[in-house]
Amino acid sequence: MNEENNTIHEEKMETENLNETLETAAEEKAEVETPESEPVRDDAEVWKEQYLRTVAEFDNFKKRQQRENTQIIAFANERLMVEILPVIDDMERAIKAAQSLEIGDQKIQQHVQGFEFIYKKLMKALESKGLKAMESVGKPMDVHLHDALMQVEAPDKEPNTILDEHEKGYYLNDKVIRHAKVIVSK
Repeated sequence: MNEENNTIHEEKMETENLNETLETAAEEKAEVETPESEPVRDDAEVWKEQYLRTVAEFDNFKKRQQRENTQIIAFANERLMVEILPVIDDMERAIKAAQSLEIGDQKIQQHVQGFEFIYKKLMKALESKGLKAMESVGKPMDVHLHDALMQVEAPDKEPNTILDEHEKGYYLNDKVIRHAKVIVSK
């Protein structure tokens, strides 16, 4: 009989423990479903939204940095190119003057040809870095590309057509770094 009482007592204890566990679980479930838990859900959504915005802002920041770095690289040599342009102008004038002379001396002609070769090699190197001369003569005047030095009567040309170029204009990677100085028809 003692054993029966012990077994009944143990079963009763197990039943009570099980009931307590079920009550605790029911209370926890009730707590989750109560309006008090809604702020927790709202906080989670707020954090998720902030996270997504931060990720998007960081992505935009990376893209902006890449664009800026690309521009810095593309135009890093701009100041150097602008300073070299007067030297290029002088070389072109020297070549033009030497070509207009009639020189009988073979050595002088070889020096002029060597100078022309050096000029072409320099221009090829600068063009590979993005420098490009403007073609202006015969085209309409564009204030974004040209500086008009004077206007000349030219009845056979349209008004505002470029007749002559006093100083070449240049682009560096499609950006105007020096306007062409031109003479324009009236």
